[in-house]
Amino acid sequence: MTAAVLTTLPQNITCSTVEIKVNFIKPVSVESKLIRCEARIIHIGRKLATVEGRIKGGNDDLYAHGVSTCLIFKVG
Repeated sequence: MTAAVLTTLPQNITCSTVEIKVNFIKPVSVESKLIRCEARIIHIGRKLATVEGRIKGGNDDLYAHGVSTCLIFKVG
């Protein structure tokens, strides 16, 4: 989820996770085969960003979902 926020920030600005909440729906196993992670930004402000994420299987089965808050700050 933090990586999704990072892709929207200018070169000299970065972010760090300050809070994360994850709900695990079902276990990932060898039978799960291909899984993918998706993230969608909810809001980006001057100092904080919120983002939601999902882990899904090849047939759109939901394995986990969560929400994260990131602190935005200047590097250097």
